[in-house]
Amino acid sequence: MIFMCTCPQAAAGGAQLASLSLVTPSERPLLQEVLGTKAPGERGDAELAPALRLLAKVPFTAELAEGLQLQLARAVLWVPLAPSCALFHEGDPGDNWYILVSGALQVRAAGAEERTVALLPGACLGELALAPGGRRTATVAALGAAELLALPAAEYHRLLRFLFLKTLVPLLCGKAVMAAAL
Repeated sequence: MIFMCTCPQAAAGGAQLASLSLVTPSERPLLQEVLGTKAPGERGDAELAPALRLLAKVPFTAELAEGLQLQLARAVLWVPLAPSCALFHEGDPGDNWYILVSGALQVRAAGAEERTVALLPGACLGELALAPGGRRTATVAALGAAELLALPAAEYHRLLRFLFLKTLVPLLCGKAVMAAAL
């Protein structure tokens, strides 16, 4: 699945924002080719090296074990986003979790007080809408050209299950053993 959003509007200052990036100019075409044109099942582990280097720069994914980073690299999709184009709208159902790779995003949430926040490369977003029955809690649009990685909801849930089993269960079991010993 390839994502592409083209909108005729251009955001002011888009060129400067597009220069904010976690990827080098030499790695960008490799990432675009592998993650943007090849289905997850068609990617060889050797060609995922740039994606692994990218995931190592993102605070949330940097601490994951190499094997888990490789699973993420196999599953993520490259999402180019044109200036002023919305990634999703408030109220939309959740389908992906995103990592901002380059550019900047505007997050706008309506309500009693409308709030606007800017996200920069390395930011992760969209997880709240992936809960059962979840919906997007804000509208997110590019403030200039932007690029993201999208992790489909099923893969995101697999990641959470793994992290739960790896971290929380041993912690809880350890407490249960300690309580039983008292």
